[in-house]
Amino acid sequence: MQMGNYGYRLKEPFPIEPEEPSLITEVIRFHLESLGYSEKELSHTLRLNEAEFQRQYLGVSKPILRVLSK
Repeated sequence: MQMGNYGYRLKEPFPIEPEEPSLITEVIRFHLESLGYSEKELSHTLRLNEAEFQRQYLGVSKPILRVLSK
């Protein structure tokens, strides 16, 4: 009840810094560098296209341009 009175049910009492995932990055790098997998092979295994894989796991940020037609 005391925590509810302080408003902790709605927000944290102190700001919490977002965490950056590190283990998945290490696993991806290990597969690419030590085991010799290509980005194409890993993206296929994860059911992602290569651009999505690069954005999500390698931090590559490329603008996504799409041609829309009627």
